[in-house]
Amino acid sequence: MYNFSGKVALVTGGGAGLGNAVCDRLAAEGASVVVNDVDSTSAEMVSNGIRSKGANSVAIASDISDQDQVRKMVEQAMSSFGRIDILVNNAGICPVRTFLETDLSEWDATFSINVRGMFLVTKNIVPHMIKQGGGKIVNIGSEAGKDGFPLFSTYSATKHAVLGLTRALGKELAQYKINVNAVCPNSMSGTKMRQYVDIALEKQGTEKFATFVPPPLGRMVEPFEVAGLVVFLASSEANMMTGQAINFTGGAVTH
Repeated sequence: MYNFSGKVALVTGGGAGLGNAVCDRLAAEGASVVVNDVDSTSAEMVSNGIRSKGANSVAIASDISDQDQVRKMVEQAMSSFGRIDILVNNAGICPVRTFLETDLSEWDATFSINVRGMFLVTKNIVPHMIKQGGGKIVNIGSEAGKDGFPLFSTYSATKHAVLGLTRALGKELAQYKINVNAVCPNSMSGTKMRQYVDIALEKQGTEKFATFVPPPLGRMVEPFEVAGLVVFLASSEANMMTGQAINFTGGAVTH
């Protein structure tokens, strides 16, 4: 459907769930894929799977909240492929706690991955995109970045920050032909996010999470479906889209 031949994509948190689906789809469309994950085994498994299908891929294990590790990751990616055309900021964590149960260390750890990590990776890659004459950045947000839910206050705060960064960079980086957009899915089946929602359902009772499951369209979204939107935003067909935060929630969120 798309032609990413000659393009290089870096996906954070690419070792499982949505990240895995995004890596596979980008590779299927012809991109060379850098699979980043803090779990080296998971990253290698996804990268090996891509290579087994004849596409190019490398796995780079790193903690994106660590500035030195991010710098080395980007240097290794550039050494491997010579360019980075597409960045998918997917890595994230999600504590399930009441606000009163949340301690400062957990708050800081969540912001460290979900916001600081996104900042560091983007900060290190944008100069390369500028030199190349452009690029595509797709940030993975959440319906929790458009709304608020009990037990997800910390996660929701980070995802609101992600959307703020997306909107600001969409305007600031437009002069360099770098498009910055976000995808806001709900709790996808077969992912850790879905597990987090199940924990919340058990703690609070399903009647308090009626807006979470099921959405108006009657089922949860699948990672491969969200990956399709990510790939569209990374393609030339989305050249006139930037600073957008697109819902992918089965109708649960419409603003």
